[in-house]
Amino acid sequence: MTSASPDVAGLIWLTRGKSWGFRFILDGGLPDPLPEYERVFERVDQDEPAACDRVAGAVALRFPDPQKRRDASGRVIPHDFVVPEELGLAIETVDVGIELVWPLVSEWYDRVWDAAKPVADT
Repeated sequence: MTSASPDVAGLIWLTRGKSWGFRFILDGGLPDPLPEYERVFERVDQDEPAACDRVAGAVALRFPDPQKRRDASGRVIPHDFVVPEELGLAIETVDVGIELVWPLVSEWYDRVWDAAKPVADT
């Protein structure tokens, strides 16, 4: 991650932009967020457009882009979050998850979703 990413400690965020493919925007402070993402999302059907599942203190939260943005191919932009226990305790539904998590990242995403890359080259 770079300094261009939002500062949200412990949160893992996987998404794609208008022209860039899936990537971890936030890594939860882990050198490789993929194993934790796979652990928390293990029970989530990959075809489900929205999900909220608590797994051992973390929440797997998926929802389509709240602004209904689509990529260059017309696909809905999904947002997958691994929400750590402290913030995740209050999340019982997708709607509550959107209400709590989206404001933390939405301003940053507004700036980069249609950029060529999600972060500036450093």
